[in-house]
Amino acid sequence: MSVPTIQWNKLPWKLYAGIAALIFIIVYLAWSLWGARPPTPGQGFQPTKPAVSAEKVPGPVIKPPIKVVPKKKVAEKYPEAAITESEEWVDTAEVPHAPNGAVVLTKIDTVTGEVTSQVEINKAPWFAFERNNTLGVGYEIGTQGTKIPIYYRRDILRIKDIHLLAEVGAKIAVSPTEKSEAHGAVLAEWRF
Repeated sequence: MSVPTIQWNKLPWKLYAGIAALIFIIVYLAWSLWGARPPTPGQGFQPTKPAVSAEKVPGPVIKPPIKVVPKKKVAEKYPEAAITESEEWVDTAEVPHAPNGAVVLTKIDTVTGEVTSQVEINKAPWFAFERNNTLGVGYEIGTQGTKIPIYYRRDILRIKDIHLLAEVGAKIAVSPTEKSEAHGAVLAEWRF
């Protein structure tokens, strides 16, 4: 009895495409589950990466007194912030929601001692893999009757403001005389 051998050069291209798609899906799911994620609300204060990475050089000596936010006020408003005795809180700023992130620059005027913050909102990336999830339920009245839609959406890919996502769901009929239905879809959305 001989063992059959696979002749790779005679396999159809669809099999190669399927194997490549399967490998991509496995890698994507592994990245989604175990890859590094940005902080989510409720995780408290997180250290941030500097916007500019350069060696520190000696700077000018600031002669006027620096106007600082008292540590006590910061600790009252943000009790979870790690405040040490050696740190001075120079300024605090609330950054508006930025879907693509933001860079905050804090400038000290060495003449007046005033501290100002400037915010630059990042531009949308040209290409990015995404892993946002949406789970929803609702109540729908339409020409086919009354139904309860349940769905799960997963963002997959982004090109500028166009998002590619997958959706699976069901519409459960409220009346026993109507039919329930299920669906799966691949969608493209322009978010603005």
